[in-house]
Amino acid sequence: KASAFTLIVAFVCVALVGLALVPLLPVKLNPSRTLPGFTVRFSMPGTSARVVEMTATSKLEAMLARVKGIRGIYSTSGNGWGSISVNLDKHVDAAVARFEASTIIRQTWPELPDGVSYPYIQMQSPGQNSQSPFMTFTINAPATPVLIQRYAEEHIKTRLAQLSGIYKINLSGATPMEWRLEYDSEQLRTLGISTDDIREAVRLHYQKEFMGTYDVEQGASDRQWIRLA
Repeated sequence: KASAFTLIVAFVCVALVGLALVPLLPVKLNPSRTLPGFTVRFSMPGTSARVVEMTATSKLEAMLARVKGIRGIYSTSGNGWGSISVNLDKHVDAAVARFEASTIIRQTWPELPDGVSYPYIQMQSPGQNSQSPFMTFTINAPATPVLIQRYAEEHIKTRLAQLSGIYKINLSGATPMEWRLEYDSEQLRTLGISTDDIREAVRLHYQKEFMGTYDVEQGASDRQWIRLA
């Protein structure tokens, strides 16, 4: 019979081993609750949802149910298309399940009605939903969105990028400015100028070439005829 001292020593040893293994435990800031799986999609143009379900979706669903490690399978049929979602057990190798599904699809596709496209597989992993940012800032200022985003790019983003542990910083909310060029087709035809000539002139105008120690902007003489309206 073990003494109380022996039990205490054994308990302490087990506790020390547990503490030593704590750093090896996987930890996520936003752990995902979704299971791995995949979705099979296909199209069947010009066919009602009822016919798609009866002739294609139901057959594929019954065959895909044979994949090992399935936790659930759901299908949806629409006018001209079908979709089958498969949820896998968290311990199942997704690559092996995908291989089994692709083999089943390859064997089943010749038995489907004419007009059914070859079904394709889209894998989904639990990590896909955990890529959302852990912190979001909203910037308001008495200026246009383009100026606000430019200021954030030059001042705020550069400061945040210097912090250790930062993987990615995304800025959004402002529509980039664009130039809209309008021209008179009849006048261009009279002058013998095509739209390709205009595109090439604009490209050359903003193109920079390195010549020695100077940056030379080409196309300065093309500005007069670019502005035809």
